[in-house]
Amino acid sequence: MTGPAGQALRVRATVSAAQARRHGLNSTILGSKSGVVGRDGTGSITVKPSASQGAKLRKAKGSVPVTLELVVGTTRATVSR
Repeated sequence: MTGPAGQALRVRATVSAAQARRHGLNSTILGSKSGVVGRDGTGSITVKPSASQGAKLRKAKGSVPVTLELVVGTTRATVSR
């Protein structure tokens, strides 16, 4: 992600309520993490599900659609896969 140096950034990974029920997840939020944009204007964040969520997702057959919400300062973007 890119933005002004020193700007706060946040990433949140979610699944739909239907997907959470289908896979036995307690929450639609898989994980979230925050950080700060570096001097070079870029930032990198790794979001991982909890151990129990990861185990349930590994049992899933096929792919699980995930939505990423990216926030840098006041700019927000959403990506679905």
